[in-house]
Amino acid sequence: MTTFQLVAIAGCLGMIFLTAAVVLQRQKVAPRQVLLLWGLLWLVAAAALAVPDAMTYLARRLGIGRGADVLLYFAVLAGCTAAFRLSMAQRRLEQQVTVLVRELAIVRAEATATPSAPVKAPGAAGDAEARL
Repeated sequence: MTTFQLVAIAGCLGMIFLTAAVVLQRQKVAPRQVLLLWGLLWLVAAAALAVPDAMTYLARRLGIGRGADVLLYFAVLAGCTAAFRLSMAQRRLEQQVTVLVRELAIVRAEATATPSAPVKAPGAAGDAEARL
């Protein structure tokens, strides 16, 4: 095994531990599925570095000339998938913000339309006395 392979494999294993530390620290932000996905990605990268002939074998089985090309194709597919998912998440967030802004505008318009009558929250203490 070459020095580059040893250093790169150590880097991949270090990235697994770094990812685990970040995910465990921020469990509310990143669920454990993220840890598993990134851990698997770094393990595959370490395996590809440790046994480069395996990537060449995989490439030949898929009808591709070189193992490096297989990695490039998978990286492009993963990047396109990530871009699509991020754009869908952004669209969903924009729609949620639009709904919230509309609701806030309606509440503010109702509050300014009748300034003499204070707006009470449902279930306020004064409501129970008015019902008796």
